[in-house]
Amino acid sequence: MIDYEGLLRLTNDYNSRLNRFVSAHELPYTWFEKGQDHVAVKAFKPDDYKALVARFEPFSARIVETEMQGRWIATASLMGKFAIMSSLTVSGGIEIENVEIMLARPEDQDNGPPRFDHSEIYAPEKMIPVRSVLRRKGLHPDWQGNDAHEWVSVVFGEYSEEVKFTEKRLSEIVDQELASGKAKVIYEADI
Repeated sequence: MIDYEGLLRLTNDYNSRLNRFVSAHELPYTWFEKGQDHVAVKAFKPDDYKALVARFEPFSARIVETEMQGRWIATASLMGKFAIMSSLTVSGGIEIENVEIMLARPEDQDNGPPRFDHSEIYAPEKMIPVRSVLRRKGLHPDWQGNDAHEWVSVVFGEYSEEVKFTEKRLSEIVDQELASGKAKVIYEADI
């Protein structure tokens, strides 16, 4: 089961592979100058999802949950000293304050263990150019979206990992969903 220390290790391993991908494809460093907005982990069983959420409570100022497309998604806002230092060489040391904890869509649920799923890069003014440049580099970007936001996604590396470029920060999405009543606070630290 992924815990805070495990997430640090997984994020660093993922960032090493992402750095190699960015360098190998000569992607513009300006895309990454603001670092990662957040990282995401995915559980494939409801019980594992609940356990992941509970594991992040001791490190979170608050956890907000919403239901989307038949599954639960939580955002753990890490307390300051627990923010994850991103090691993307293209952006230097950037703190990642939010962790998205997802339950797989109903059709994708199985007995697999929870895993690191993706990171999102905040690049609102670059959404169209990102897609065009990735295509010119021979990559296969996918423009996706849901009720909350849109993103350009590309799969990379031998582990078929994913990086997403998004036009909204996760904190903005959470605030909008709380204001609309689509999301609720399920944990708040007593600080």
